[in-house]
Amino acid sequence: MGDLPGKLDAMVHKAGLDVLTPYGAPRRRNLRWLPLLILLALPAGYVLQVWVLRGGGAPFGFLWIAFAGAGLFWLAFGAAQLIRLFGPRVGWEGGALDERERMVKARAGSVAGSVLAALCAIGCFYGGYAAVFGAWMPASALEWVYLGLIIEAYALTLPVLVASWLQAPPDEDEE
Repeated sequence: MGDLPGKLDAMVHKAGLDVLTPYGAPRRRNLRWLPLLILLALPAGYVLQVWVLRGGGAPFGFLWIAFAGAGLFWLAFGAAQLIRLFGPRVGWEGGALDERERMVKARAGSVAGSVLAALCAIGCFYGGYAAVFGAWMPASALEWVYLGLIIEAYALTLPVLVASWLQAPPDEDEE
C-alpha cells in the first residue's frame, strides 16, 4: 500500500490546497476586480431580500428572488472574509512585513477607513432626512443587522481593493 499519508500530502500539494493549511503559504496576488465585485454584490443581495420581503414581488410570489438575494449576500460576505488571505498583505496574518508592504498596508488602511467613514456619514445624513421626508429606512432588526454586516464586509474588503490598486501589476513572467 505504501505511504498513504505521504501520497495524500503530495496530492494536496499538487492540487494547491496546502495554502489552506498552517504549513502552506498562500500566493499573494493583486486582486483588482474581485473585491469590487464583492462590494457590489453585498448591497445587491440586500436590496433583493428587502424588496421581496416588504412585498415588492407580492402579486407574483417571487419569494425565490429573496432566497437568491440571500444567497448572493452570504456568498459575497463569505468571500469578503476570505479575500484577505489571497490578496495583498493588509491584515494581521502572514508574519512580518517589509517596508514596502508596511507602506502599502498603511495607505490602504487609511484610504479604506476614510471611504468607510464617509459612507457611514452619508448613511447617517440619509437616515436623518429619510425620517423627515418618509423615504425608505430599514424597518426591522434583521435589516439593520444586514446593514451592519455590509459595513463589516466593506471594512475587510476595501483595504484589499485599495492595496491591489496601489501596487504595480505583476510581471508577465511571474504568473
